[in-house]
Amino acid sequence: MWIRSQNKRLLMNVDTSDGMLINEYPDECLISLEHDKSSYDLGRYSSKEKALKVLDRIEELIENQCGLTFYMPADDEVITVKKRVDYAELRMLEEKEK
Repeated sequence: MWIRSQNKRLLMNVDTSDGMLINEYPDECLISLEHDKSSYDLGRYSSKEKALKVLDRIEELIENQCGLTFYMPADDEVITVKKRVDYAELRMLEEKEK
């Protein structure tokens, strides 16, 4: 699966990477992809919860082998909730907010 970075400057193949991780800093969290002992920043989020939510979405697509390119959402496009919700339900909530 391919992932396009938030800033649109990177297009990375997850299948050939060494993995993805969240780097936590005092004022933001970065999702990075590791490849050949290098780290590539894919997206910046204001909280660990938002970064985890994005990783959950990526994991779901990888598990389903959709053959799609995942575009890293902007921080303000990620909605976190205390309880786990169905992705279809979340999409409906996001559509209502637009």
